[in-house]
Amino acid sequence: MTESYLILHGLGGSGPTHWQTWLYHELIKVGKPVYYPTLPQYEHPRLSKWIEELDHTFKNISNDEKLTVIAHSLGCILWLQYLKKGLPEMVERVLLVAPPSPYHENEFIQAFFPLDVKGIEKHQPFKHTLQIQSTNDPYCSIEDSNYFKHLGLQQKVVWNKGHLNVDSGFGPWPWVLDYCLQKQEVSIIKEG
Repeated sequence: MTESYLILHGLGGSGPTHWQTWLYHELIKVGKPVYYPTLPQYEHPRLSKWIEELDHTFKNISNDEKLTVIAHSLGCILWLQYLKKGLPEMVERVLLVAPPSPYHENEFIQAFFPLDVKGIEKHQPFKHTLQIQSTNDPYCSIEDSNYFKHLGLQQKVVWNKGHLNVDSGFGPWPWVLDYCLQKQEVSIIKEG
């Protein structure tokens, strides 16, 4: 089976210096297939349009692939909403980095909630899912991150790493590359 990767950006996209774009290029360099869709209208996203784009992306991914999903911010919520359709059979692992709070005031974030917890839980998709949450994420307080923990996600809390984006020092991020290539223990999270 081919190891492949699906990267899902959040609100505003992931620019050229973001760790997701860096990760895309690093995985390509080592010969890995990577799906990195540009989700439509990412400055003013609509859940239905993002789900359509994700559906389109999955049509290009073979069931013979061994897929790792790596989502950041609102891309995490897109993934959790997408699970209502069921867990695609090729998905092996999922890394959710800095999902926003369901209580955040941003209207575009609010439009992606609430999550259909019962619809998600019936598929039991979280066996190989890791959520990374920072103690000082401006988009999700550590208290609000309990929302995701109560879904059954394995949660790794890191100290004072902000939104785990370029503004908080996460351009190149070797840990996430090692995680994708299964070379790194999940207990050790370092800045780029």
